[in-house]
Amino acid sequence: MGTLCFCIGATWISLLGYLLLDLVGWRVFVLLTSVPVFVPPLVMLHCTLPSENNVSSCAELQNQDMVIKESNFARKVANIGILSLLSNIQGVGSILLVPSVLRSFNIQNNQGSIGSCSIAVQGIQFLILAAVTGGPNILGRVASIATHGNYSIRMVQMVLSLLLVVTYGCLMAPLPMTAMITIMGVGKFLFSVQMSELSILWFDVKYFDSSRIKTASGIASGLAYTGCVIGVVLAAFLNPSVAIVITFIVSLLQIPLSCLIIEPEL
Repeated sequence: MGTLCFCIGATWISLLGYLLLDLVGWRVFVLLTSVPVFVPPLVMLHCTLPSENNVSSCAELQNQDMVIKESNFARKVANIGILSLLSNIQGVGSILLVPSVLRSFNIQNNQGSIGSCSIAVQGIQFLILAAVTGGPNILGRVASIATHGNYSIRMVQMVLSLLLVVTYGCLMAPLPMTAMITIMGVGKFLFSVQMSELSILWFDVKYFDSSRIKTASGIASGLAYTGCVIGVVLAAFLNPSVAIVITFIVSLLQIPLSCLIIEPEL
């Protein structure tokens, strides 16, 4: 639910940019989009989180024999953590890669005049960002409901990794803007399904034994967020064509890692 709300927020921000940015300026726009961020956490803290007396401890879970000790702990953590890192490099990095591609096409249309304000993302292009960044993410989170638990996670991850390789391989070819943006939207959808499946495993006490679930989730999520940083840096500071080649290589690396996933017990 949290990741779904994040995707909805990404779509909403792009729509606000299209509607308000030219009217109020970027400083007021940043203020308007930042202040509401503090409201949901306050509501959650005071109204929805259970009290400490109602939270079951890991020791209680062990006493109830709900979790079996896991002998492949290190392999599982390394596999899921590295796969999450690589997935976020290509998935989160594309958040900045899409506007970089749009700016590249704007430069071409303005005959290479980099100093012109007309190369900036503006107007209808904010709607393109909303459609490509938010829309496929929302659809991917919903689609993951159908895949989770119904199909082998190893098979799902292998298929998604192969499709991502094909997607970013197509992006390396010279394509018109419409085709490139559409293919990037497909890549965002595939990433959304893939990351939904992986993030569930981070906190699965049946996948990692309960005595070490905190260590497992901390390492896996930490590597995933490291991938977010790397992906954003690649998209922000490299030429879009170079970033796409690197993302293609990252997608290739996901295939053998997907083959090594240990299936969770049902």
